[in-house]
Amino acid sequence: MTANFTLDQELGKKNVVKAGNFKLGETGLIRDLTKTGTSVVENSGMMVEVMIVQASAPLTAPAGLGVKFDTADYGKKVGSFSGAGEICHGIVDPNLVGNIATNDTFLIFRKGPMPIISSAAISAGAGVKSAASGKFQTASEMAPTRQGFLMVAAGAGDQVRRAYMDFTVP
Repeated sequence: MTANFTLDQELGKKNVVKAGNFKLGETGLIRDLTKTGTSVVENSGMMVEVMIVQASAPLTAPAGLGVKFDTADYGKKVGSFSGAGEICHGIVDPNLVGNIATNDTFLIFRKGPMPIISSAAISAGAGVKSAASGKFQTASEMAPTRQGFLMVAAGAGDQVRRAYMDFTVP
């Protein structure tokens, strides 16, 4: 269920709710912003759907990487990065700094414009899908679910580029 609130104030934060809170799995909206230190840049004026989740395992330097839900607590907990050809359920808040520990709560981006990390060169306008370690690669087909398209070309791997993604489709 989408909540009637915005979560802009929670961007870049860990432990947005207490572990075990009924808010886990709740979705809300944020403005399409990028935070750098104390600076905030409005990117597109669009809203991005986000979800509050809890880590069931530690995630190292996860900002901007794709994650997948745990099967036991589907829609509430994540414990690993999405792999090549796997379904990705969201992007870890790109504004987070550092690692995520087990039981930390945080936001994942689910639908809208967002930064992703490339695994190789990708052309602007190309479809993208999950690659290894939570990164993204060119998708030759647009039919599989939970994909998007790249807005700005990535010249090589490990580049942060903006894409429009939708991880909410069944």
